[in-house]
Amino acid sequence: AGVGGNLAVKYIIGCQVDVGGVDLGFGGAIEFTGGMLSGLGLDGSLSLGLAPGQVAIVDITDKDLSDSGVAAVQLSQISFNLNKCGGYASARSAVKVIGAKGYSTDDGALSGEGTLIQSTLYGKPFSIG
Repeated sequence: AGVGGNLAVKYIIGCQVDVGGVDLGFGGAIEFTGGMLSGLGLDGSLSLGLAPGQVAIVDITDKDLSDSGVAAVQLSQISFNLNKCGGYASARSAVKVIGAKGYSTDDGALSGEGTLIQSTLYGKPFSIG
């Protein structure tokens, strides 16, 4: 009792290759002369604009914990949609916990005197699709 704080859950998501620059085009032409088919033409193009993948940090929840000494957070059915991602994709959870006695996090700033502990816990990486 008397210890409050903050708990923030995030996911670190990475993609091997950004395939956002892929462009595919097709074209064709048919020629008729005197009602008869006299020519047929097809053309196409493929542009592969590949770039290195990116890593993003996605905020899931950020919860202030009261100083009653009891706190709980439950997450379920989290899904990820990775657009324009090619190759290997993975994610891992990260939980940042701050516990403090005599501190305040009002207005987004940490202030006060007393005991403060901060820790970041990382989950096991897992593959996405």
